[in-house]
Formats: sequence, C-alpha cells, structure tokens
Amino acid sequence: MAREVFGKTSSEAWFLTHRPLWVNMHAFGELIDGDDTQRAALSGVIPETVNLLLSGHIHAFQAIDLLDGPVQVISGNGGTQLDPMPTDIATNVEVAGSLASIVVSNSDFGFLMLTRKTDGVWSMDAIDAEGKTRNRCRLIGRTLSCV
Repeated sequence: MAREVFGKTSSEAWFLTHRPLWVNMHAFGELIDGDDTQRAALSGVIPETVNLLLSGHIHAFQAIDLLDGPVQVISGNGGTQLDPMPTDIATNVEVAGSLASIVVSNSDFGFLMLTRKTDGVWSMDAIDAEGKTRNRCRLIGRTLSCV
C-alpha cells in the first residue's frame, strides 16, 4: 500500500503522520527514538522525492536532519503538558540507527509556521506562546539548517 502511494509522487512531497518515525528524547527513564513499527513498514519505501516527515504525538518541537533520509519535524507543542526536550542544537547524533547531522529541540508551548520562499526554500519557525521565534530552520530539499 505505502509503495503504491509513494509511487505516485513525482516531485517534492511531504509525509504527514501522527507518530514520528524518528525522535531523540529521554523520557520515563529511557531513550525514545521513534516508532519502530512505522520505520519497519516504510523501510526502503520512502522515495527521494519525500523531503519532509511532519509529525506530532511528542508534545514538543524537534527537527532532525537524517543523512540517509528525509528531514523529520515534530510539532506537537501546541497540545497538552509538554514533554521535556533539550534546548540546544546537537550535531552528529545517532537516532534509531541512523546518523543525524542536526537535532534541534525545544519544549516551549507554541506552534510551527512553515513558509515557502520564492526560491523554493521552506522557512520553518518554531514560535512560542509569546509570539517569539524560538528556532528558525530552512529546508532545502532534504537538507536542514537551523539557528
């Protein structure tokens, strides 16, 4: 089924799913790295045209630039009690067996605003309850850069 759906993408595409395939957080005394079942089901199926996996479920913001796959963004920080997340930018992090060049996180209540620029670049702003940008990232194809 997934292979058929992904087979219909011929240009830039995003995959939206409630549970993130990849996440990098510590909770309940353990490392949580995403949804094993979805990763197994979609292994080898996600085409190069899928640049972004956009998910919720985790009550925080996180952006992960995987070296061997699409960028995973989690925007679940507009819901209920927030999950604790680091507030720094980590580099060269292993996430569920894949290497991520960048992992950006915050656990502030807020929302994510995505804006397509004229050059095809996507601007992603994690905005807090005060209306301030907490994290600003740029998505160019499958490459993420954040400040």
